[in-house]
Amino acid sequence: KDTEIEELPPDKRGEVMEVVDELGETVHLQVLVLVDTSASMKPKLPTVKEALIDLSISLNSRIGENQFGMCVFPGKSSDAEIVLNWTPRFDSLSSIFPKLTTGGITPTGPAIREALQHFKSVRSRKGLLEAKEEHDEFGF
Repeated sequence: KDTEIEELPPDKRGEVMEVVDELGETVHLQVLVLVDTSASMKPKLPTVKEALIDLSISLNSRIGENQFGMCVFPGKSSDAEIVLNWTPRFDSLSSIFPKLTTGGITPTGPAIREALQHFKSVRSRKGLLEAKEEHDEFGF
């Protein structure tokens, strides 16, 4: 438990790395991409789109489940705006990018805070659903 990986003998280190690799391929991921659409990003958005398409290809080749979401900042009426709600299909990205507009300042900190709230709301709903399933299953 309190041992660093470098302190393990080579055979044990290999076992640990195999488990880490397997987890990386099988664990359920929720990826919320936060895209800067401030004025300075206008010439960079095509590169961002290509990078996100590459990311989606990599993640879709995994065995584990994926949920994607995308926020842009600054948003129209808030620091960040959700433009793609949680979905296992990131291919809808190509329909979103042509609609993105750039402008304004870069409220990175507030946008990250808003993105974290999005994760918290998903966890809250997930917890409620799991509690309801447990209640239904056990009848209490």
